[in-house]
Amino acid sequence: MAFNFHKYVADGEHFVKEVAVELQCPGDTGKAGSILRAVLHAFRNRVPPGESLQLIAQLPMLIKAVYVDGWQMKAESRTLRHLGDLSRRSAKPADGGPRRISRPIMRCSRRSLPCSGF
Repeated sequence: MAFNFHKYVADGEHFVKEVAVELQCPGDTGKAGSILRAVLHAFRNRVPPGESLQLIAQLPMLIKAVYVDGWQMKAESRTLRHLGDLSRRSAKPADGGPRRISRPIMRCSRRSLPCSGF
């Protein structure tokens, strides 16, 4: 089985570019990637491992790596009750507020990952 690393990179870059457009900073994929990472890490620490694994299965390969980087899977997780819980965990004041950064990533995920449940 041959790995197509170029496709993995292209898919990951495309996903981050979509996030950048949603965040209204289309030319700043570095910022979009950092925000995506913060939101994904906040999310993974708030949902049960089984649900995380269902999401991971649908992510582009390189975004999967971002999601699991540094993850210590625990049987118990804090409950994610609503978007505000996630937003507060992932936002920095300089990013324009928690909802401003979480909602665009959720919209992008819904478009790109139709079965994700985001």
